Amino acid sequence: SRSTTTRPAGLAVIAAAGACSPRAPEPWLTDEPTAFALARHERKAVLIDLFATWSVSSVALSELLDTPGIRAAFGADFVPLRLDVSVDDERVDELRARYRTQTLPALVLVETDGDVLARVEFLPDRAELAATIAEAARRRAR
Repeated sequence: SRSTTTRPAGLAVIAAAGACSPRAPEPWLTDEPTAFALARHERKAVLIDLFATWSVSSVALSELLDTPGIRAAFGADFVPLRLDVSVDDERVDELRARYRTQTLPALVLVETDGDVLARVEFLPDRAELAATIAEAARRRAR
């Protein structure tokens, strides 16, 4: 029947279109040792989004980081690491001390050796965030 021959062709077109799509951005990692190991392996730095579900500006920064233009801005140079600091406990205290941040939102772009390339402790607009990421990438190239 006609519908039997149409379906496979339609699926082939969809599959072919997916194969031609640009590579999807790397998913956010949530394990710090894994993110740093991957960054060392890929010779990248780490972009750390410290966020809390109860912080409106923190959630807004996380959403901004997930927009295609911003993801493209850091994808080539940074491994994305998202750390949930919603619960104030010893682990969160250690993270805040390690990355020297006490406010939210908090974004830290760091080399795998701990050298901080950039830090954002406010809610930037898209242009400010893109400029900060670009400057951090330039610092890596030096």
